[in-house]
Amino acid sequence: MPRVNNIYKFWLFLIFIFNISVVTFGQGCSDAGVCTVGAASIQNNKPDADSLSEFYYGKINIQSIIGSGEQLTWHYTQQIDLDIQILKKMTFQLKLPFTFNFGNLTTTLGIGDIIPSLSCKLYKKKNNIFFATIGLRLPSGKTNQSLGERPLPMSYQSGIGSLDALLAAGTRISDWTAVIGYQHILRHNNQNGFLQSLWSDNSKAIKYNNSKNLVRGNDLMARVDRVFAFKKWRFNPGILFIYRLQKDKYINEYNQFISTAGSDGLSINLNFAAYIPIDKKSQINIVTGIPTLVRHVRPDGLTRTAQLSLSYMFLF
Repeated sequence: MPRVNNIYKFWLFLIFIFNISVVTFGQGCSDAGVCTVGAASIQNNKPDADSLSEFYYGKINIQSIIGSGEQLTWHYTQQIDLDIQILKKMTFQLKLPFTFNFGNLTTTLGIGDIIPSLSCKLYKKKNNIFFATIGLRLPSGKTNQSLGERPLPMSYQSGIGSLDALLAAGTRISDWTAVIGYQHILRHNNQNGFLQSLWSDNSKAIKYNNSKNLVRGNDLMARVDRVFAFKKWRFNPGILFIYRLQKDKYINEYNQFISTAGSDGLSINLNFAAYIPIDKKSQINIVTGIPTLVRHVRPDGLTRTAQLSLSYMFLF
């Protein structure tokens, strides 16, 4: 019974945090890829994660993610993360997402952007580990979904419309982890056609940001967190900084590129993760994020006022 009560209390805490963030914040929790790729992910911060890789070939993480977005849109992603150890100190990861978007205009679904990556332990000594990750965000998701003849905003698209390079490096010292990352757009391929002027007769649609042929800025990321152990549980709070280096741009009705004011700058998110073991080969991961400092405008559709992830991970 004590274990059941602890699980019940933790779920109440997560629901409370999630609902408070939905009510309080407008724009915030978001990730274009680099924050969750490979070894940079908060789910790889457990001190025992490295010892596990010495006995197994890899792991599969089946993940369900739900988040609230702009204009009361909701985003649900069912994702499979496959990690395979290809060398003693190197791991290949493949993220395969499928997304559902629900909002006040319509409902859409589709395959998301696939993310392959390589992570390598560059240094390991006792409780000190230094690691690095390189990856790509492939433009496999759609950016041109429409309602009838009218293009939908980016919040209803399954991709972000660019080929991106993902770079991250970090260190883990005992229970502390620090990570820095950079996401650089190699090629823009956004086919979105949403303009508010095309929806002038719809009061709900004109509240979304213009995003025709959107050109996103590059992102810098930094994260610090710490693991706390409670018997078999592990709890991992952290803080995440994302800085958009350039303003996002779109093409207006006159075929001119327009910079979106307020789309660059700093966002700060608080992350909370918990790891609940089932047996020696599997566990449940719970991750939630809430924003504390936000950019004013997010035309890329990645706005999340709050996000909750539940996943089942098993080793093989």
